[in-house]
Amino acid sequence: MKKFFPIALASLLLTTGSAIAQQQSASVLSVGDGDTIRVRQGSNQTITVRLSCVDAPEIAQQPWGYAIIYPQYFSGCNASRGQYQQAEAGARQNRLAFWSQPNPVAPWDFRSGRRNTQPPAARPAPTSAPSPAAGTAIAV
Repeated sequence: MKKFFPIALASLLLTTGSAIAQQQSASVLSVGDGDTIRVRQGSNQTITVRLSCVDAPEIAQQPWGYAIIYPQYFSGCNASRGQYQQAEAGARQNRLAFWSQPNPVAPWDFRSGRRNTQPPAARPAPTSAPSPAAGTAIAV
């Protein structure tokens, strides 16, 4: 079933650290997991939209749909870094959402097959973000 939703699409300009948002209408084709969707804009343009700065559990992973800071790409999130860190710290402290599990497994550990690892915050964040392949996704 196709429904049209207004979606704020933003492309991050990593060289300046600023974001430009445009209001667009698109039809959601599929949801990959909690941080990625595929949409059709217009009659034939398919776009993958990925939320930047966060990673969400995979569909096969419980609890599906929650998001946590994604260290691999977090260094490119300078404008909102403090807000993300504050929100995640509050959720962790209050054992909310992803952090309500007895032994949370980070999505990147789940994907790599490491199911029993230390909590995600114990991992150091890298100092630079890799560049995504051109034209494959729009980060919002």
